[in-house]
Amino acid sequence: MKLFQFNAYTSFIITVFIAVALLMEYFSKTRSFEELMITLPIIIITTCWCKNASHLIKKSDIQLSRNQIIKRDIFLIFYSFLSADLIYLLFQYNNIDRGWWPLSVYCMSFYGVIFGAFFSATSLFIGYHRIYSIIFSLIIFSTMLLSSFLPYKIYIFFIGEIDMYLFTISVLALSHLLICFSYTIKKPYDFK
Repeated sequence: MKLFQFNAYTSFIITVFIAVALLMEYFSKTRSFEELMITLPIIIITTCWCKNASHLIKKSDIQLSRNQIIKRDIFLIFYSFLSADLIYLLFQYNNIDRGWWPLSVYCMSFYGVIFGAFFSATSLFIGYHRIYSIIFSLIIFSTMLLSSFLPYKIYIFFIGEIDMYLFTISVLALSHLLICFSYTIKKPYDFK
């Protein structure tokens, strides 16, 4: 059956989600699986999206239309946000706020779609950018995962204390904008 043929992206999300759900339920005081049912729709949507968008990652930009490139970029950024959050939750199983993990999954999914839309809209100025999108999604995955293990707030001179998550997102967005801006200055817009 084609319904149960998973690719690597789908298998990874399902495996990590099941591990997170089982860990959170095992260490909770009640065994209701309510959080599992709350989070299941976003995982089903992600699974369907993985099956539909994963073939776009393998193709070069020349073979894709502008809409397919935008879909690919949004998928890559969304997937990196969601997978980094799920892996972070694996390490936070003994946290007091275990009942709030579905909210974390939904918020990171929302941030992933919003940041993915921003990324895909601005990266169209780069032209052919398949490798750049893959590398940037890996950078997002690693920095989001590492920032979750750093202190919650950091002190920046002349600014004061700032949330580490907002700082990480801001640095990623500014670095992406600087890359896009420097590319447009260096080479004129040549996307067909």
